[in-house]
Amino acid sequence: MRRIIPVLVILGVLAGPALPGCRTDAPPPVHAVAARPGPPIPEHVRRVAVFYPAAQERDVAYGYDRLEQAVVQLKRQRPWVRVLDRRHLTTVAAEQRLQLSGRFSDDSAARLGRLLGADSIVFFQIDGPSWRDRLLARMHGTMPPVVVSSKVVQVETGEVLYHDMVVRTPDPGPKGWDVYASDFEVQPLLRSSLEESLTEAIVNLNEAFR
Repeated sequence: MRRIIPVLVILGVLAGPALPGCRTDAPPPVHAVAARPGPPIPEHVRRVAVFYPAAQERDVAYGYDRLEQAVVQLKRQRPWVRVLDRRHLTTVAAEQRLQLSGRFSDDSAARLGRLLGADSIVFFQIDGPSWRDRLLARMHGTMPPVVVSSKVVQVETGEVLYHDMVVRTPDPGPKGWDVYASDFEVQPLLRSSLEESLTEAIVNLNEAFR
């Protein structure tokens, strides 16, 4: 009898996932945090510069602005933190012939951070479905997620003090993406996913600076 029980348990584990597989509807949207924030950011972080790529879409530009404002608001928790003016960042980048478009490398950011007198740099990266991704999703039913990445790096040592990644897949509803006739109809769902991702990213950042 003792030998039968483990066998039944194993069969139950194997059979369990097979039941949902009989369903023909689309799987539920995935929401996951790919990288959990680590320990609190050290209190010696006092002069920070905020870096993020140039945004090509209005919603992404709004997202970066909201994230930058969240960094400014960190002064409520740590009054000694100074956020360097981003206008100086653009000027120095032009002088050094560094590009702020696309994915900004850690080395380039550290170089700018030293020139600006920052002891730490805050990276933000927002990735979402492109126009082509959205078109293919309405044809084939698979939409890439909205990803908001945050990172705090110490300029002198290159040490990553904080790394967070919020991943959220837009939910098309029970009928799937093929019921949406245009990209215009898809946009509200993407904005909702972006808002939720931004909110979670900001909450995580605030927790790290407590």
